[in-house]
Amino acid sequence: MCVTLHWHWKKIKSNIMPTKKRQQRSSIKITEKNLNHFALHYLSRYSATKEGLRKALQRRVEISAQNAGVDRKLATEWIEALIRKYESLGYLNDRNYAESQMRTLISRGKSTRAIVMKLRRKGVGLEDIEASLEVARHEFSD
Repeated sequence: MCVTLHWHWKKIKSNIMPTKKRQQRSSIKITEKNLNHFALHYLSRYSATKEGLRKALQRRVEISAQNAGVDRKLATEWIEALIRKYESLGYLNDRNYAESQMRTLISRGKSTRAIVMKLRRKGVGLEDIEASLEVARHEFSD
């Protein structure tokens, strides 16, 4: 019981009292270099779509804009440039993401409709979803 109370207090404390690390992170003024590092770290940890990376970077920019006065328009230009760069390098590929998710979710027994809806929520385009559906049909029909 004490462990549970301690865990709840830590959770409440972390929401109420920001840690020193959180305060430092929120007060950092975002630069193009910082966004690039954050994007690379994000892509190394998560399989992401263009839209997913865009949202993650936008969240970081919003925090910085509120606390350090970053120009949102300039940061949006940086984000779009980073997305184009990573797409050309092959780090971001919505079709590969869709195919991977399609295989995983089909093997878990999810319906095609549920999979398509999930991919749409993640920001994957219809062309990429249809192409991944074709690939999955060929793989699972064998």
